[in-house]
Amino acid sequence: MSTLSERWRNTSRVFRVLLLLLLSILLLLLCALVFLQFLLPYLRPTPTPAPTPTPATPPSVTVDFGSATYTVDEDVSTGTATITVTLSAASEQTVTVEYDASDGTATPDEDYVAISGTLTFAPGDTSQTFTVAIVDDDLEEGIDETVVLTLSNADNATIGLGEATLAIRDDDCSPVTVGFRTSEYEVDEGAGTATIAVDLDDVSICTVTVDYATSDDTATADEDYTAASGSLTFSEGVTSQNFIVLITNDDLVEGDEMVTLTLSNAGKATIGRGEAALIIHDDEPTGTVTITPPPITPTVTPTGTITPVVFTITNVLRNGNFEEGFQPNELGNYWNSFDNGRAHFSFHIDDWPLVVVEGENTQLIEIAEATEPDRYLGIYQTANVIPGQVYTFSMRGLIRTNTGDVQQTSYGYRLQVGFDLNGGQDWKTVEDWVELPWDEQLRIQDSFRFDVYTTTLTATGDELTVFIRAWKKWADAGEGDYDVDDIRLVGPAPVTPPAPGIPVTGEGAAAIWDNIRVWATILLLLLLLGGAIWRFGWKRA
Repeated sequence: MSTLSERWRNTSRVFRVLLLLLLSILLLLLCALVFLQFLLPYLRPTPTPAPTPTPATPPSVTVDFGSATYTVDEDVSTGTATITVTLSAASEQTVTVEYDASDGTATPDEDYVAISGTLTFAPGDTSQTFTVAIVDDDLEEGIDETVVLTLSNADNATIGLGEATLAIRDDDCSPVTVGFRTSEYEVDEGAGTATIAVDLDDVSICTVTVDYATSDDTATADEDYTAASGSLTFSEGVTSQNFIVLITNDDLVEGDEMVTLTLSNAGKATIGRGEAALIIHDDEPTGTVTITPPPITPTVTPTGTITPVVFTITNVLRNGNFEEGFQPNELGNYWNSFDNGRAHFSFHIDDWPLVVVEGENTQLIEIAEATEPDRYLGIYQTANVIPGQVYTFSMRGLIRTNTGDVQQTSYGYRLQVGFDLNGGQDWKTVEDWVELPWDEQLRIQDSFRFDVYTTTLTATGDELTVFIRAWKKWADAGEGDYDVDDIRLVGPAPVTPPAPGIPVTGEGAAAIWDNIRVWATILLLLLLLGGAIWRFGWKRA
């Protein structure tokens, strides 16, 4: 009997071990079911039903003048003004529209030749032109004379912009001379910029233009200064214009250096003083000098410890050269945007080398198809600054259009710059917008001229906002491409040393760990596992 009883007890212990293993497996299965029940809704995204396709509708076609205003010089070499008429989209049908040129302030046969006719757009065509003959007289009329252009009786299309104006610029101007104001301009190396004045010797009733350029003498471009070239425009009654040369402040003791300035290709004027010199005075002394920084108030912590505030001279704007990436809408990182609607607005990453100032990218701002005049699309950024300190703002870029001619578009595409010295971010509160004298260039060509703008500002608060806006003046279907690059706001940037012993942590912990149901599930699993170990632990019965 004792032998059977001992065997029974041995068999019962094995049975208990097997029962413990079975219960453990069941508990694990139960934990897995609870885990899946509570956590799967958070780990597996809810499928999004596919959108129901909307049947495509054929686009409605609109026929318009390419611009609300056309401009032509009275002595235009071809003797005609070319007027462009466009369709909003290609049509599968033949589209026709009648056109007419009639009196405004201009007189037919004395200032222009009246014309009318019909334009035909074959299927797939989106643009047609007609010409208006211009009469070049010898009268000094002094004002632009206008011709009224109209579209009517469109077939297979509706008329959008059906009236436009052709302005004929008088070429019979009193002779004027354009030239540098002085034969020598001077600037200190540390000034950052040199302003070069160009003057007319008398008032002109015509628009005068002249090209300018810099070239090396004893100074070297990109080492001592930034090469500059462009065109100055003197509107009727204007007798003075300026352009800017950026100066490089290096640490070399090199003495005074010189840049050669030249004028060329004057329109409606003759060139008088067409060459001048820019003298850059070296600011590196040959002896030892002590530099005292401007006074800045330190910060006193609650414990009485003084935390010094230091500064460094740098560009306080982020991603001004657009090499630090772009947002999904192709606006550069760290920049914000604004617009006033009623046009097609877009941003683009422009990596065409011909329009990039430095690096691999530039910011392209595009405005097209304006239904009202004065449409704006802009970018802005707020920087941390030191009150009372002086900052130098500069930017480079260009404006590209289909015509590349401000005369044809009546200066319809311009760039403007504005500032909020208190760090405000509402572009509508900016009072003094500066219109940059940057003229249009053809959208596609073999090379481009990069224009430069620079100015100085004194900060009044601890933040300063820079606004840059593209401006399309007229309500028409034309497109303007505005490339901006190398945007800088150079001056002292405040730097406060971090408190010691406080590590910098990351951000954005996974959202799943913030859910109370997840934590409740984990706690339940731990309690079940602990109870199983305590109740069914490996112990003697």
